[in-house]
Amino acid sequence: MLLGRSRSRWVRTAGLVGVGWALARGASALTALCSPAPWVVERYKYEALAETLPTEGAERWLDVGCGTGRSLVGVAGLVPDSCRVLGLDVFDDRIVLGNTPGLAAWNARRTGLDAATVRGDATRLPVGDRSHGVVTACRLLHDLPRERALETLSELERVCAPDAEG
Repeated sequence: MLLGRSRSRWVRTAGLVGVGWALARGASALTALCSPAPWVVERYKYEALAETLPTEGAERWLDVGCGTGRSLVGVAGLVPDSCRVLGLDVFDDRIVLGNTPGLAAWNARRTGLDAATVRGDATRLPVGDRSHGVVTACRLLHDLPRERALETLSELERVCAPDAEG
């Protein structure tokens, strides 16, 4: 009986070590599978944007489809100090858990960008005609059905200031 009890303890200990190892491996695998944190961006993509966007002298910047703030983080280094930034998204937390305007703004602040965020629809932007010098939609159009993408492009054009590109 004494031998049985120590063997049982050994099996239980080995089992716990195995479970701990599996959890540790699973966590690192899960981390690898998930996209990087929003403040970890692929800089080269946003550097390419910097070459084409009319950021100098821009007073207002609208980022449509900002989601968790990844694109806001990406453009943070491009935004002139005097420019006001607005991030807009549907903020559907069924797609990304915790996806809220507050999370997007918090992620932007981590990089020093003070961006306002608002819940909205890209096909009906809640801003005035020709109101933004820079308009971006970095992570949006590929997620939309063709008809909604065309409506969104029309809206993006509507809100661009006359001398803006986006």
